[in-house]
Amino acid sequence: MQAPPEAAPGIDPRGRAGIDEPVKRKALTALQVAAIVIAGWVVYAPAFHGGWLWDDPADLSKNPVLRDPVGLAKIWLDPGGPDYFPLTSTVQWIQWHLWGSDPTGYHLTNVALHLAAALLFWRILGRLGVRLAWFGGLLFAVHPLAVESVAWVAELKNPLSLVLLLLAAEAYLEFDRGGSRRCLALALAGFLAAMLAKASVVMFPCIILLYAWWRRGRISWPDLRASAGFFAISLGLGLVTLVFQEERAMGGMSLYAEGLPRRLSASGMAAAFYLGKSLWPSGLLPVYPRWRLDGLTLVHLLPWPGLLALLWACWARRASWGRHALLGLGFFLITLAPVLGILPMAYLRISWVADHLAYLPLLGIIGLAAAALGVVRSRALQWAAGGAAILALAVSARAHARLFEGPATLWSYAVEHSPEAWVARNNLAAEFEMQGRTAEAIEQAQAALGIRPDYVEALNTLGNALSDEGHLQEAADAYRRAAGLEPRYAEIQVNLGISLARTGRLAEAIPHLEQGVRLKPWVPKAHMNLGSALASLGRIAEAIPQFEEALRLEPRSAQALFNLGAALAQEGRLEESIGRFREGLAIEPDNAVAHAHIAIVLRQAGRPEEALAEFAQAKRLGTGR
Repeated sequence: MQAPPEAAPGIDPRGRAGIDEPVKRKALTALQVAAIVIAGWVVYAPAFHGGWLWDDPADLSKNPVLRDPVGLAKIWLDPGGPDYFPLTSTVQWIQWHLWGSDPTGYHLTNVALHLAAALLFWRILGRLGVRLAWFGGLLFAVHPLAVESVAWVAELKNPLSLVLLLLAAEAYLEFDRGGSRRCLALALAGFLAAMLAKASVVMFPCIILLYAWWRRGRISWPDLRASAGFFAISLGLGLVTLVFQEERAMGGMSLYAEGLPRRLSASGMAAAFYLGKSLWPSGLLPVYPRWRLDGLTLVHLLPWPGLLALLWACWARRASWGRHALLGLGFFLITLAPVLGILPMAYLRISWVADHLAYLPLLGIIGLAAAALGVVRSRALQWAAGGAAILALAVSARAHARLFEGPATLWSYAVEHSPEAWVARNNLAAEFEMQGRTAEAIEQAQAALGIRPDYVEALNTLGNALSDEGHLQEAADAYRRAAGLEPRYAEIQVNLGISLARTGRLAEAIPHLEQGVRLKPWVPKAHMNLGSALASLGRIAEAIPQFEEALRLEPRSAQALFNLGAALAQEGRLEESIGRFREGLAIEPDNAVAHAHIAIVLRQAGRPEEALAEFAQAKRLGTGR
């Protein structure tokens, strides 16, 4: 049990700068803050006006909960998404009510949180005694590996959870150095908030124990007692995250890598990948090709012995620099552990690695880099080496951020630099399909299937594009093939049901639509389409509850109100029908078809004057006069 050396290289055990004149110190601090903010602003400026990417629409622009005035209650008590990150969703709900469908505000929020995290990281490094703590904060602000987490709107959860975690860490450091129990309570509250923003911070209790060992050379009973509350939060919300991943995000779909040996191999390769990209962040991609693990050899398992050898070398020198190296490397590996592929995670179906998964672990490597630069005795050499690193990283990060200006730019780049990345091809196909470029969408979807024939998302995209082209039977064939591969993929079941309904095969469509509802009962579209199919078959009594459920899930859906109104009218519930049509027209007053339908119901209800007024309005809207 050895105490940390009093003057380890690159570390000031007192954790503070030397005595200086207060005014000069404040001026220097202000300049350092400005440097971090300006550098980060310059790096991310190209992405400020970027569009929606990948799952941004599902999270934001097409998320009905964000439009719902009582959406906050649903976010916390009746979540409908693939994860339970209610604090992140709450921030998104607030953002939607601030700037709606304009992505700029969301981008600025991510950048502001990232810069706040960089400033907090600088402060914590200083408390840990890193002499060049400011350099660590600046390095994090401009590191290219962080770009995906900041420039991609849906990754709000990364910088948000990190800010909260760093606040919790600072409060715990204060408690550990003699602070009151109030500091411990603040740390627990900060960690709970961070977990509710994103569960990737789940390993923080282990970091607390690693810090205790680093500071005192041992883990004592008081350390275990202080960390108990953090472990309770971590275990409880961590289990919630696993359940949501298994039952919602993955929906029964396989990870394409069964068996512990393959998972261990992939996790070791992923850890080595992240370490390499942290130290030399070149060749970054929005999606990396998924390594093939067929025919495992010893080469696949080499990363783990290499990492263990590195840790052993640090342990052997734990009386000096090794202790500090183990703190940084330990932070990196411990926080990386949940995303290495041992535990189930939906993203593993896409790739074993992703830049946004390294956002938190990156701090460990950057902290080591800042401490290592502090070893250099020559201030001139420190400035030269540090300045060159910051400049190179900032230029690279800005170029990478420019890719996030829109989905076509991002996925075209990915396809160009990684032609075998089937996910990138499918995402590009989906973007082309949304733009109405169906021929190009079909080409890219088929290319993705040429690389991975069992890629159900590409079959779904192909079906969508074929449906847009009017090739309904071919679209149904693509959906059916996808459903055969992944019968628990709700969107494919719904799309197959819709395509069958459009070809007049309603009875055949309904079982697939019902399966979609069973798999994802929180999706309004699934209930809407099932209700429409049932209504078309004259099964109105069964259709009405489906429209009502769609309306409960999306109260501001005019289409759900119109469909429900029409179904109620067929049941003879005319006054209820009129009420629903009125509610829908309050949302979409220029819907000529709805005005015509309510006119018919009003005439049936014996209200001819109102009916004539609605017919006239429908005519005006229909003719544009």
